Amino acid sequence: MKKKAIGLLLCFVLLFTACGNLSGREENPTPTPTQTPTPTVTATPSPSPSPTPSPSPSPSPTPTETPGEALKKNLTETTENGLYYDAGYELKYCDSIKPFRLKSGLVLFYDSYDFETDTKICYLVAYDYVTHKKIKTVDDAEMFYNASTMLIDEDKLFLFDSTNMIGYIFDGSLNLLDSFSLALLGRIGGCVPNADGSGILFSNGGKKLYLYDFASKSLSHIFTFEVENVDYVYNLLRLSGNQYYAYMDYYEPETDDYLGCTLIADLDTGKTTVQKDGKILKYSYDEKTGRKIVSEINPYNKIGVFDKDDRLITDINYTDSDEPFYVTPDWERNVLVTCSYNMSDKQGERFMELRCYSLEDGSLVSDAVTHIKSNDYSEFEIDTELGMVYFTSSREDEDYKEIKTLFYWDYSNDGVEPKDDIYVKRTSITQKFSNEIEDKRKALEEKYGIYIYLGYEITDVDFGFDLEVVTDEYDINYTLDLLKSVLSTYPDDFFRQLKTGSIRTLGFYLCGTMTGRNSESVDSAVGLANDLGYERALALNLNYGNQLEGTIYHEVSHWIDRYINSVESFGLIKDFEKGFNALNPIEDYYANSYVDYGVNYEYTYKNEYDSDNVYSVDEYGRTYATEDRARMFEYIMANQYYSSVPLYRYPFLLRKYEYFFKAIRMTFDTTDWPDKTWWENNLDDWIRKYERESRKTYEHLPDDAVGTY
Repeated sequence: MKKKAIGLLLCFVLLFTACGNLSGREENPTPTPTQTPTPTVTATPSPSPSPTPSPSPSPSPTPTETPGEALKKNLTETTENGLYYDAGYELKYCDSIKPFRLKSGLVLFYDSYDFETDTKICYLVAYDYVTHKKIKTVDDAEMFYNASTMLIDEDKLFLFDSTNMIGYIFDGSLNLLDSFSLALLGRIGGCVPNADGSGILFSNGGKKLYLYDFASKSLSHIFTFEVENVDYVYNLLRLSGNQYYAYMDYYEPETDDYLGCTLIADLDTGKTTVQKDGKILKYSYDEKTGRKIVSEINPYNKIGVFDKDDRLITDINYTDSDEPFYVTPDWERNVLVTCSYNMSDKQGERFMELRCYSLEDGSLVSDAVTHIKSNDYSEFEIDTELGMVYFTSSREDEDYKEIKTLFYWDYSNDGVEPKDDIYVKRTSITQKFSNEIEDKRKALEEKYGIYIYLGYEITDVDFGFDLEVVTDEYDINYTLDLLKSVLSTYPDDFFRQLKTGSIRTLGFYLCGTMTGRNSESVDSAVGLANDLGYERALALNLNYGNQLEGTIYHEVSHWIDRYINSVESFGLIKDFEKGFNALNPIEDYYANSYVDYGVNYEYTYKNEYDSDNVYSVDEYGRTYATEDRARMFEYIMANQYYSSVPLYRYPFLLRKYEYFFKAIRMTFDTTDWPDKTWWENNLDDWIRKYERESRKTYEHLPDDAVGTY
């Protein structure tokens, strides 16, 4: 079989810079490697009768103890954030233990392998929550030879024996309700409870879905994926309503290769939707609010939170090394709980990282990290009533003996602060300036949710350029005033929306000369934009005060590009770069290099100003598409260029502006934005000037010019 390729699922969600005169070459192009009240008159009151004595108030009732608070009284707290263990359970050391909370109490599914006897050992045990005593054990060797489990609700537990193709349904007290053959399926691709909880939905590894109905105790074929060249269907997940997601291996005859492909089965309409570029790891849906959580795997590694209208609320990035295998929301507390395993720097150990994120802004609410043995594995279960996640792991007792133990993590503890606080300035250096400057800096930071770095504060980060420190208060004061003016032209919540994925802060670095260290870049710059870890950063060269207005707009445009590319992975827009490039006159329009900057003048205003054949502002716009858009944004927003450079005369360039601005409106949440942004008003003004001067009607892009899924 050919190597399989995995793409990105998004079928179900609608989901550097130099300024200078255009008359000559720019010397500093910008790389992108981000009163006391009047007293009331009083009068002598009339005598009033003696008041009737009031009865003594009843004592205030004692606050009701939450289940989580009651449980923690019997737990032992560790040194980690909100992490406890319960020493009352005598758990057998085992390869894997999966916990469930059923009506009867805590149920553990033991899964291990005895190499001496070449035997797989699996069994279910129910424990009383209070006494920790075993209530019941189900250890049928034949039933558990090669079994997996799935919690349906507190009254039902499903166990599947893949060797004998038999399914078992237990009630909340581990009484066997039914057993049924799954031989009809041939093999199991995935299983999930159905929409109304009346049964279990199975994929058979091919095109068919089967439903086991609890009431009739019957298994029947209910759906067939209408798709050709299917090899294997698996990872069955329930989406919203009566729709289900499956991932499949799809054979592509044209390339003679197997590709990752996504299928959406709508059981109400009987239709199959096929998307050949995606895979998701986890999907959660809130029946009350319509919110959704989509967890992707490579290449984007994101968790997206969407509202009922499929608008992205926030997203959370993770790396290959900390890909969470457990992603589950607590909708009532408005948080998302994740768990991942990472390798430790100590041989034979791993880190287990537990994180809790806000579903509103993606911020880290709490976290805990614990060491585990490399062969120690546990599945996790969330208990939203307790506000806890429980799992099993090893700990050492007083005699340094390893004991398999039940752990609880209190993710709902608001008093727990994340250890790695990523919501502060990156730099460890602070420098104070005059009260006037500090007041201006603070006002801008608070209004726009940004950080401004001054003086030696800039030396604690690396843009890939050597940055000169500026302490001259006149230059700093001037730039802060300019920032106030420029930032006011963006919608109120614009900059806060730029914090997507792992980006949690926006930084403006005010410096002097920028000297490049990379031969692939330029020697010096007026501005820089880059992502520095969790910060989207932007550096400004204060030596070019007369060009700073355009530079700020230029660099913020790079931030916009990064934002659009980030949310594109969630389907808010499709093929953004491809659609933009299609508006250019030739296929290989961009050099995709800064080395040849200053060579490509064709199709630019500098070279073609006397014709309609203008697609870019200047030759710098032909280095990269992102520099093309940044140059465009700079010239339509900065006062020094907007009125003096007649870019409105060129309809091909206007169409590229229109495309870019449509993409911005499509991907940002514009609920509280004005009907027209500053840049949209300026573009409308240019189009009117074009039509008036040329006496031609401008041909607008169609509404669907910017692609969606």
